[in-house]
Amino acid sequence: MTKTDQYRAKAEECRLMAAKVTTAIDQAAWLGLATDWLGLIPDPARTASERFDAMERHRGTHQQTSSLEH
Repeated sequence: MTKTDQYRAKAEECRLMAAKVTTAIDQAAWLGLATDWLGLIPDPARTASERFDAMERHRGTHQQTSSLEH
């Protein structure tokens, strides 16, 4: 099993757990974990800089975008 397959399997486990919990807070936490697992899957079509920027947006650091080149 490849790392990508493992990450997808872990994300699916988290999604299934989210369907079982009874509170919105717990569901959001499990779905957040699922998203994090899927975020570990590399996207070869994007540059490292684009992946960094996407992760920054996803995690909500609220940093201002730099006008400088990475």
